[in-house]
Amino acid sequence: MKATFLIQFLALAVFASPVPQVETEESSVLTIRKHQLDKEIEAIRKDWNVNGLAVGIVHKGKLVYKQGFGTKDGGKGKVTEKTLFQIGSCTKAFTSFAIAQLVDEGKLDWNTPVTSVYPVKFADPVANAQASLIDILSHRSGFAEPGALFISWSEWENVLSRIQDISAPVQLRQEFQYSNIMVALAGNIGGKVSGLKGGWDELVTRNIFGPIGMTSSFSNARIVPSDSDYSQGFHSVDGKLQAYSLNDTYLTDSTKAAGSIVSNIEDLAKWVAVINKRGTLPNGTSLISPQQYGKLTKPHISAEPAYYAEEFKSYGLGWFLASYRGKVNIGHGGSTPGYTTQIDTFPNDDLAIIVRLCFGKCTFQTHH
Repeated sequence: MKATFLIQFLALAVFASPVPQVETEESSVLTIRKHQLDKEIEAIRKDWNVNGLAVGIVHKGKLVYKQGFGTKDGGKGKVTEKTLFQIGSCTKAFTSFAIAQLVDEGKLDWNTPVTSVYPVKFADPVANAQASLIDILSHRSGFAEPGALFISWSEWENVLSRIQDISAPVQLRQEFQYSNIMVALAGNIGGKVSGLKGGWDELVTRNIFGPIGMTSSFSNARIVPSDSDYSQGFHSVDGKLQAYSLNDTYLTDSTKAAGSIVSNIEDLAKWVAVINKRGTLPNGTSLISPQQYGKLTKPHISAEPAYYAEEFKSYGLGWFLASYRGKVNIGHGGSTPGYTTQIDTFPNDDLAIIVRLCFGKCTFQTHH
């Protein structure tokens, strides 16, 4: 993945730079290399034929590097740290975090069978009796990912009602089976038990965006104001750049909790700062308990390294977990047509790197 490669490039640049004892605007982890990084990233963008690109690096809770490259609309509109992009499957970490908050509130239990709290059935009788929130959020339910299911049906209820018709290729808790539909199920459960009229959308907006101050983030692209600084996704048609329409890029009506959030570098910087602080805001307020943060970042299933990237070895709840050059790495990527986002945090170093791309004349595999 191009975004993953760029993350690795930036990680090498950051870890190779001396980290000052005191952080200031003039003396940050990347000040010495900023201009060089600008040139190198711009060269990579042109080489990849990427239309727009935004990069953010967060160190000790501060956005120490923020830069946009290229255009957001194929014309003169420049990408900046404020430009909105669809973040695809990076949404999964928000959904898992919101579920953890509900567990803290006593409204949910990680180990309760999901079929006992939501009207859904699995074809596999073992999964039907035992599959828990941990199982469906860590992709170990045994449920396969038939992409046609959530593309063909636009409503959550239609998709989830057909889970019982899909045979499980593996047994419960035996193998990593990446599934947007299972995370959508978790989001639906969270929205239901929260009692909020707006369901999952209102849950993440009220419990995560609000407290963190992510004022430019939206639970789905359809509610982004028309005058927003919003990037378009692109593809190549007969060698010419063409923008996707919202209907082309928005394949997540049926699986919103798995991949529909829209955000920018500035807001995501606030999010990863909270993740690196184990769920704690800058003012010391904890959004989740240490116990629940531990659940999110604990390996629950071994993930095939070749599936995502060579370094990733396991999956927590909404996050891939890895060791990158001996450093603890918690990250996730996400793609929708025309967009790719990659977020990687290094909590022991209080460091995070965010890369956002809206594509031009290049090809990629569409997934959340």
